[in-house]
Amino acid sequence: MDDATHHNSNEAPPGLTGELPGIIDKPAPADPGTAYAVSHDGEPAPPTVQSASPPAHTVTAQRQAAASQALANAANALAHHRSIADCLAIERTVMANERTLLAYFRSSLAVLVVGVTIIKFFASQGMVILGYLLLVVGVACITIGLMRFTEMYHRISELGRCDSPPQNTSGPQ
Repeated sequence: MDDATHHNSNEAPPGLTGELPGIIDKPAPADPGTAYAVSHDGEPAPPTVQSASPPAHTVTAQRQAAASQALANAANALAHHRSIADCLAIERTVMANERTLLAYFRSSLAVLVVGVTIIKFFASQGMVILGYLLLVVGVACITIGLMRFTEMYHRISELGRCDSPPQNTSGPQ
């Protein structure tokens, strides 16, 4: 094979050997927490130990906070430049969120009614247990629905609502 397609892993690609002195031809540090620095004359500086990285849950929380802040900043920047279509899309999303909450209420109410009916009209121990289990499922259903509604409501609020949509100046006057 020619040198352009196959290289030894310890050698620099052709044409780069002299361009980055002291970096390419140095072996990787044995300890992942150790970094090699190269001085201006190309000689290796003493190894330095990098600080320990923060726990993964802290990094995730920081990234989520940064993403939320970026979304809020973008929403504020766009608040004055929204079109009627954007305002209507936000309103459709609000109404869809409300419809979803009502569907959770309807479903949980149906499960609760079935649970109460089973408890009232059946005397066997197994059916009564099933009735109480359905009561727990009904309460869990409405709780999940409320949590999802609240989370989505806050996300939509970050985008901002259009209290008075902008006037459409592109159409006939």
